[in-house]
Amino acid sequence: MTTILQQQTFIAIDWAAAVTSGGTATATQQFPFAIVLSGTIAQGATITAVERNASLTPLSLIVSGLGGSGAFVLTDSGGGGYLFSNTAIAVGTQVPVSVAGLASYQVPTRTLTWTGATDAGFNTAGNWNDTTTVHNPALAAPGGADTAAFLTGGGTISGNGIALALQFGGTPSWTLGSGATLTSVASAVIGAGGAGTVIAAGGTLRATTTLSLGDSASGSGALVVNGAASAVTALGTTTIGNLGSGAVLIENQGSLRTNGLTLAQSAGAQSTGASGAITVTGSQSLLSNTGAFVV
Repeated sequence: MTTILQQQTFIAIDWAAAVTSGGTATATQQFPFAIVLSGTIAQGATITAVERNASLTPLSLIVSGLGGSGAFVLTDSGGGGYLFSNTAIAVGTQVPVSVAGLASYQVPTRTLTWTGATDAGFNTAGNWNDTTTVHNPALAAPGGADTAAFLTGGGTISGNGIALALQFGGTPSWTLGSGATLTSVASAVIGAGGAGTVIAAGGTLRATTTLSLGDSASGSGALVVNGAASAVTALGTTTIGNLGSGAVLIENQGSLRTNGLTLAQSAGAQSTGASGAITVTGSQSLLSNTGAFVV
């Protein structure tokens, strides 16, 4: 058994009033609108639920049943039960519920685009539009299952944030300011279908798998890592000029660490239809590659 969604906020599109009997939760009334949940999915844990209508009072619910098929039951202070599931819930739906643990729960995946309407904070929901559930602003900031897209406007990003995928594009540039850390669970892309520039100026960009600049024939990506407190890390490979053009500048003691580095990758052969460049300048500026170096 594994428990997913440790201290994350997510949106469940399907939920229903439920009664539990003999290890089975039965939906008695359907609620087909979005709800934001935060907390740890574990037996006996307390979870906060807030309906899409912000004027409604948040509910404090207890996880009273965990089952397979990505389903779980929450109980309010009055003993009322609520059934959540990955799949559509209709009145009469029955889901096996166990107190042993949660077999699996797949976080609903969203795509969110940055507006910066409220402040510079990555974790401020008001800075995002949710193009998946069409909530503008979004009900919750991006989480580990979401795509976070910075496409227009540029500016400074603050705070610590995580997303499944990070996308940077448009002009002017995007700056990771002092103390900011952005982490992609999967890919981080700078310049997917056009120009994109990221400047790490006291901040950190982490790609758990891949980092790519210039991710299409029409894409161009630039990365500047400036200053001793600035760092970019790719636990997988970094591709500079992936079908398009890419350029990296590491200066003033900035650092880029990667587990594989490719310059000017294109379909079929390196340096055909793509271009890539790396410049490292200044004392103690660092480029570290522990994997293959392909040019």
